Order: sequence, then C-alpha cells, then structure tokens
Amino acid sequence: EGAALYVAKGCSGSGTATDAMGDLSTAVQQATPGTTIVLGAGDWAQSVSIPAGVHLQGVAGAVLRPPAGERGITVSGAGATTLRGLRIDGATGYGVGSDGASLTLEQVEITGTLEQSPGQGGHGVQVVAGAALTLRASSIHDNAGVGVLAARVGAVSIIDPDFIIDPDFIIDPDFIIDPDFKPGANDQAGIIDPDFKPASSVAANAGGGIAIIDPDFAPSGDTAAASLQLKATDVTRNKRFGVGFWGAGQLDIEASAVRGTTARTGEDFADGVMVAPATQGPTQALLAVKVGAHAAVGGNGRVGLLLGRSGTATVAGALGHNGWGGAWAQGKGAALAVTKGARVAYNRLAGLAGTDEARVDATGALISGTRPRTFAVPAGGAPFDVGDGFGVFAGARGALVDCTVRGNARAAVMVHAAGTTAQGAVDVVASGCAFEEATLGFVVNKGSGTVDAKQLSTDNTWSGAKEPVTEGASLGVQLAPCQPGAQASTACQPAAPK
Repeated sequence: EGAALYVAKGCSGSGTATDAMGDLSTAVQQATPGTTIVLGAGDWAQSVSIPAGVHLQGVAGAVLRPPAGERGITVSGAGATTLRGLRIDGATGYGVGSDGASLTLEQVEITGTLEQSPGQGGHGVQVVAGAALTLRASSIHDNAGVGVLAARVGAVSIIDPDFIIDPDFIIDPDFIIDPDFKPGANDQAGIIDPDFKPASSVAANAGGGIAIIDPDFAPSGDTAAASLQLKATDVTRNKRFGVGFWGAGQLDIEASAVRGTTARTGEDFADGVMVAPATQGPTQALLAVKVGAHAAVGGNGRVGLLLGRSGTATVAGALGHNGWGGAWAQGKGAALAVTKGARVAYNRLAGLAGTDEARVDATGALISGTRPRTFAVPAGGAPFDVGDGFGVFAGARGALVDCTVRGNARAAVMVHAAGTTAQGAVDVVASGCAFEEATLGFVVNKGSGTVDAKQLSTDNTWSGAKEPVTEGASLGVQLAPCQPGAQASTACQPAAPK
C-alpha cells in the first residue's frame, strides 16, 4: 500500500494519523500516485481535482458538498483511482467525473447533482475514455441527469464480486400474480423476491439510469467497444430508461432488477433496457444483451426490453408488468431469443413482439396474462384493444417452440404483414406449445400470407380459443411501441445523453 495523508476538521498539521491537516485541496497537492487521502467526518464545501493514481477514503460521516455551480470530484489522467466511503451531495455538472482514468467507487453515495445548463450534465457519475469503471455497494440517486454515464469506457461493472446467487433468487416463484400492479409504481409484488437486497442501486435519476455510449460508433465496421455487467444491482424509478446502450458492445444483467422507469413530461421514452439502433451500414450483430435467469425487468412505463437494429438479446429471466410490452425487437438485424424458463407475464399490449424485419424466437418460455391497451382508429373509427401474447409485424419473423402461451387478453399469436418464405407462407411457426385460455388463437391478418393451419392445430395443444387458427382477419394492430406507432426504431429511442 502507498502512503496515507489524513485530513480532518479543525486541524492544521502535517497530514499524519495523529497530526491531520485541515484542507482537502492541500492534501491533493501533496499526494503522489499510490497515496490514499483519508477524509474525516463532516461537511466539506469543496470541489476537488485528483490525479489518477491517488485514492480518496472517507470515514463515517464524510460528505462533500461543492460550492454552488461547481463539480464534485474530478479524476484526471491515466491510472487507477478508488473512491471509498463518501457522500457527494449537490454538485453541478457531475458528482464524480473522470477523463482517461480507470475508476472504482465503493460505498459511495452521489445525489442531488444539478445540470450545468438545460439538457447538459447533471450526472451522478460521468466517465470518459477510461479503461474501466467499477461500482460496488454504492448508491447513485436523485440526480438531474443520468445516474451513471460512461462514454468510450472499455468495461463498466456494477457488481458485488462476493455475491452468491440463491437458486430461487430475485424472481418470485409465484411470478407476477397481482393483476392490480401499476407499471412504474415500483411495487415489488410478484416481480422481485422480497428478500432481494441489492448491493448497489441507481435510482430516481431524471435523465436516465445507466447510459453506455460509444460516441465514435461506426456501424460500417465497428467492433464491441464497451461492456456493462450488472450483478446484485437495483436500477429503479429512473426517468426515460433504466439502462441505455448507444454503440457496440455487450450487456449482461444477472441477479439484478431494472424496474419502475417512467417518462419525462412531453416524452414517451420509459423503457427498462433500451438498445439504440445502428441507423446505417450492415446488419450484423453489434451489441449483445443477456438477461440472466435471476434477473427481472418489470414495471417499466413503456417496454421492458427495447432492442434496436443490429442488436441481439437472450432472455432467460423475467419480463413483467411493462406498459407497452415485455420485449420488442425492431429493425433489420435485431434478434430476440427468449429461452427455457423465461417468464413474460402481465405486460400490456404484447408479451413479445417483432417489427420492421426483426426476428423473435421463444423456446420453453411462459408468455402469460398480456393485458389490453386501447387504440383509436383515425377519422373517428371505433377504438380497439390490443393485448396479444406474441406479435410479428411488418416483415418480421418468429418461432414458438415448447412454450406455454396462456391467458392473453386477445390473441395468443398475432401476425400482420410478417416476413414470408419463398413459397409465400408466413414465416412464423409454432410447435410443441400449449395455447391456453386465449380469446383468439393464432391469428393472421388479411394479406399477410398463408399458414399451415393443420400443422398449427395438430403440433400444438389448444384450449379456450374458439378457433386455433384464424386466417384473413382484420384486427387492429400497433406496429411499434412508440407513439404514433412509427416502425423505424430510430423514432422510438432517445438520443444519447450529453
């Protein structure tokens, strides 16, 4: 370990443990790489810039309250810095920021950060161009901008490395049984195991929860530039998005919850996990998302998981009580796979859906209890309700294998203008599934192509629907999860925060 400098209220010494100095800025000036500055209890009305390689350790009750209009802690240069045991309250621009450093925050609370100008800054943590950002046992909450913003950062981890996953952890075995749950209400009933005790939280930030940005993103040939790992983390009650990803990379969510996202006034963005699209160039997978078996994305105001062009996602956990669908894949190259044991339940509008040439597959999953959302036909037409388990629209393709599709408000499967095979058949298949308690079964709207009704009827089991397969229907559909229903995924997702 390196040397230590001690700073305490009312002192004026040399900085030893028995003769502390009284000014934090003076300690920073004297520190060399490897030095740990130990900050005593009390409120410190300072904004401080620390060279990379110097560490800051707060004792119990150490609070940094920067003067009005000033940032909190800035870490500059190349090297690794750890901040531990601090509360940073009321900074402007960012609470903690770095440019080029690898940064670790442990037992740090950042709150009340203000924007430096309308729409600019206000972030709890803002890291640019570092090799890594790691948060452990920290709380980033109630900031005016994004809770955690990382741009051109190689690896972001919000984890507890010692956390042991209970086999029944995080998803209630009686998953989502409360029909009165209100999306965005942050109610844990039925979504989150009541024994879930997250190590870290990113909560109630007005600009979004966690934003991972690759500003140099080039869809014409970019490679994975960033990664985000969430473990034992609660991302809750943020505005606009819980987790947003702009660029290429990988996102892994395990033993964590992303929930309760709500929209800002005048916007409809309110997604749990949002993967922004590649708007040009090739359609190879540029970003991979994994929602693990012990993760839950629920109670978000719009979509649980919104996957844009060129993104792939694998879901083994829970998607529930989201206001505009459990998951949507949107755009050419977007591919959503929901795997064995996944539970998609009590979402509104759609359990799972694909549109605009995306692909959606579910194998061994439960898709249950989709509730209706009402839409009005233009020019004074009669309103219609949409509440389907599995929707495939506008050139998208999909498959259901060995799934249970139960109790969805309207159709178990809804197909409208989906992709077709060379023979003109709808490229949406189902086999080995149990379709239960649906008003309608497998519905294909007029002009969408043909299906093998006999195969669908005999290769699956049906109960509750008047007809297993309905062709030539004219049911109203919502082709995308955003208003006014634009199919292009670029219209459904916000610009990267600044």
